[in-house]
Amino acid sequence: RRRDDDDDDDDNVRAIKRASRRDRAAARVASPALILIILASVSLAFQLVFGIISLVADDAPELKDDPAKHRVGNVCGFAWVILWNASIIHGAVQMKRLANYQNAMAAAICSVIPICSPCLILGIPFGVWAIIVLLDKDVKKAFST
Repeated sequence: RRRDDDDDDDDNVRAIKRASRRDRAAARVASPALILIILASVSLAFQLVFGIISLVADDAPELKDDPAKHRVGNVCGFAWVILWNASIIHGAVQMKRLANYQNAMAAAICSVIPICSPCLILGIPFGVWAIIVLLDKDVKKAFST
């Protein structure tokens, strides 16, 4: 009977250690994830506003020849940037929840690419920070539990 109690105690201790490790990992990823979410959201909002403005206003004299090509290019470019930032937001939310390591790492890597980085170069240092945190072995383990 005593062994069963000891086994239960050991299981409880292991569960507490696992929970505390997960809490520490969650605390480590919280700041970079939140900042990536904010930067990508701001970038997304700007892209939506500028995309609508550029589609409505076609005052550029060099576009008088073929404004349809200009509109198609704008729509494709803005759609790409919107999807890019939405994927960064999705991956950063996964990072914050410790839910999907691959999506979290993809979001961090995507935010480091200069041209597509959220808010241009502002995403780079925070993306690097997120990558460094995600490469920590304790953080990796927290994603798998």
